[in-house]
Amino acid sequence: MKFFDSHFDNNIFINKTLAKLPADISSNSKILISKNIDFKNLNLELICKKQSGDSFLNISFFKNKILIKSFKEIIDTNIFSVKKFKYFLSQEPDEILIEKNKGSIGKIIINRIIVSKVEEEFVEINSKIGFIVPYQLYGGAEVYLENLLKNSPNNVNLDLLISRDNKIKNFRFPSNIKIKNYSNNILNFLNANNYEQIIFYNSKKIYNDLLIYKKINPSIKYYEIYHSDFSWPDSMSTVEKRESISAVFKTSSLVGKNINVEDQLICPPPLDFSRFNFSRKKLPIKTMGFIGRLSSEKNPFLAIDICEKLGLKMLIAGDGPLRKDVSEYTIQKRNISFLGWQNPIEFYKRIDCLILTSEMEGVPNVILEALASGLPIISTDVGGISEILSDTISLIFEKNNFNLLDIKNFIEKNYNYNYINILKAKNYEAEKTSNLFFNRILKDFKKPIELKINNNFKTINGTLL
Repeated sequence: MKFFDSHFDNNIFINKTLAKLPADISSNSKILISKNIDFKNLNLELICKKQSGDSFLNISFFKNKILIKSFKEIIDTNIFSVKKFKYFLSQEPDEILIEKNKGSIGKIIINRIIVSKVEEEFVEINSKIGFIVPYQLYGGAEVYLENLLKNSPNNVNLDLLISRDNKIKNFRFPSNIKIKNYSNNILNFLNANNYEQIIFYNSKKIYNDLLIYKKINPSIKYYEIYHSDFSWPDSMSTVEKRESISAVFKTSSLVGKNINVEDQLICPPPLDFSRFNFSRKKLPIKTMGFIGRLSSEKNPFLAIDICEKLGLKMLIAGDGPLRKDVSEYTIQKRNISFLGWQNPIEFYKRIDCLILTSEMEGVPNVILEALASGLPIISTDVGGISEILSDTISLIFEKNNFNLLDIKNFIEKNYNYNYINILKAKNYEAEKTSNLFFNRILKDFKKPIELKINNNFKTINGTLL
């Protein structure tokens, strides 16, 4: 059922003027489809090509002038071709805006737009699922969970279980996600609620409590998100043998190699790719940047020393237990500036190259964010970083064994912005990771049904899809 075709429908505006396609979309022109749409799940087909400049197009959906969701898409062919996108929205839009990303250069020619309903049935999943947030600390694991949940299937009801004042509770999650407090006693909370699935991460204490609860409710299923091999007293990396875990989701194949669970899936950090919709001119690298948690395992002092020896300007952003030490260490250094916590998007706009000198990592969010920003990257070879940075503009060195001349040559040969890294980051879009994650979770709860079934649903071998 097609409800909009730009060849026949007049509800299309170019620069606020009722018009017909084709149209050149540049930084000065926009296409607005003004049409009440009576469903949330839709296909968008564009017959288009890139004429010049970069490949990025922003597609936004509005309801009563309020943004529902925005997507960053790549139009990478120089001949007319059909690009198909599928979107699942939280509500029915009444406007669709198609434009170049802010700061983008060049033109994309759009010849035809077709919008149609996604012909997939929406089936509510009744399984009760809980995600446990074990700490007050808000770091990479919580960012991972945040991006995962905001792209969760809207037909699945999820509880985010928090025991402390973690700022993840302030995030505006979709309506299918409820935030609940388990008041530091997860066993009592689980006894009072009938969860069929529990997802947890990082905490050995939580894991041991879940093993106790498994004896009370043997049918419950547990899933672990494993971020890195970094070890601390409560870390799951210190657990030699796992019991009662249905599946483990690892950020990289290079971490958790000794985990003994048979079902392991690689789910790298979900990247909100659409947030990095800025561009800039290619210029020589002059300003290095370090952003992240200021702690011993991140080794920020090595990054500072490298930049100082190279005579480069450096900006440092972040917070953590070493904040005071970093601030005092840099205060007398002319080219090094400590900024404290910063908005990551704005920070990446101010630097020309990201430097990461961690001694232990999984897959840090800042690596993916820097790639999406088009930045070249210099990093230690720890955790899953080498896997992410393969086929990118980057330099990897062994921790505590760097060659200053190699770093100097890398900086002199590269620029502060490149499309290769952006295209690599596109592989880690949050929707892809989220689909992989929840498809596995829901796999355990597809229910057998009777053959006398409403024809609105699809079945394969008597399984409700």
